[in-house]
Amino acid sequence: MIDMNGKTITNLGSGQTPTDAVRKKYVNEKFFKKGVPVDMQNNPIKNVLAPVDEGDAANKSYVDSKSVGETGLDMRDHLVKNGRWREERHDAANRAYVYFVASKRLPLEGGTMRGDIWMGGYSIRNINPNPQNEDELVPKRWIEENF
Repeated sequence: MIDMNGKTITNLGSGQTPTDAVRKKYVNEKFFKKGVPVDMQNNPIKNVLAPVDEGDAANKSYVDSKSVGETGLDMRDHLVKNGRWREERHDAANRAYVYFVASKRLPLEGGTMRGDIWMGGYSIRNINPNPQNEDELVPKRWIEENF
């Protein structure tokens, strides 16, 4: 490092070789255009420190050291948007998925079902032992006793 007693180098040319010094304006115009994302061309960003201020980037070890629920996620009245269709049991479900699943369920207060019911090897139990109407389920014992 050269101590220049607060002085700067001025009137630099436009660098010709990779080792030439260039002006700050050249760097800003070439690489950092305001409002335009920086394209890293699939290259990683290395040697990022742990964040200190709210707007700081976080390195992988900092993120990995945090566990879910360690600190509350304050959404500040914002919504999570553009959620995908749920694929795994632990995935969050978007609104469309919830409505789709709910539309396939029979409400507890009753309703109309069409099509086959797959019970997955389970049975319907606690059927009225003395059916009164033609459209009621009939338990096996009632059939045996009446026929």
